[in-house]
Amino acid sequence: MRAKAIILKVVTLCVAIGLFIPTGSMKLSASTDPDSIPIIPYPNVPAGAPKAPVYNPFFAYVDGNSVWLGCSSSYGDISVKLVSTAGDSYQCVFDTDDGMIQIPVSGCAGHYTLILYPSGDYYYVGEFDL
Repeated sequence: MRAKAIILKVVTLCVAIGLFIPTGSMKLSASTDPDSIPIIPYPNVPAGAPKAPVYNPFFAYVDGNSVWLGCSSSYGDISVKLVSTAGDSYQCVFDTDDGMIQIPVSGCAGHYTLILYPSGDYYYVGEFDL
């Protein structure tokens, strides 16, 4: 009986500690973070095309001269394009099994658009200004 009480106390303590220890993923998904980039599904999906999932697995944030793009679920390879009024133009393929990629940006002032193409029928867009 005493062993069960000790195990219960240890488990309770571990859970309590886990609730108060910040993790890096908290910064990545926090929409109130000033450096986070809101990524939204394209609102006007053509008739007959697959609908974007209600759950948005993509998140991104700006860190210096980089945009970090992540995906909380595996969606295979997606095409990514970053363009800006500052002259940036970058394209790559993101293997979502990797979890996160780093996309270089010039850091020059301008309006930046991050476009994600998980399929040919719909896409996600994230916009931010530097």
